[in-house]
Amino acid sequence: MVTKVNEKDISAKTKGGEVSSIPYGMIVWSTSIGTRPVIKDFMKQINQDNRCALATDEWLQVEGCDNIYML
Repeated sequence: MVTKVNEKDISAKTKGGEVSSIPYGMIVWSTSIGTRPVIKDFMKQINQDNRCALATDEWLQVEGCDNIYML
C-alpha cells in the first residue's frame, strides 16, 4: 500500500508492515473505475490498446517498456 509520495520517491508498506522507499523520475497517479485518456494514449503508443489496464510482468514492469513500473 502506498503511504506517502514526495518529489523524489514513493513510500510503500507491505502486508507484513515493512516500509520501503521507491525512487522515481516521473509519476502518473491515476485512480478511477475507467482508464484515463493519458493512460489510453500511452497504451496505444506501446501497443496495449486492447486492454482495460496496463499489462505488467511479475515485477510490475509495464510489458514492452524498460524502467516503467505500475503499482
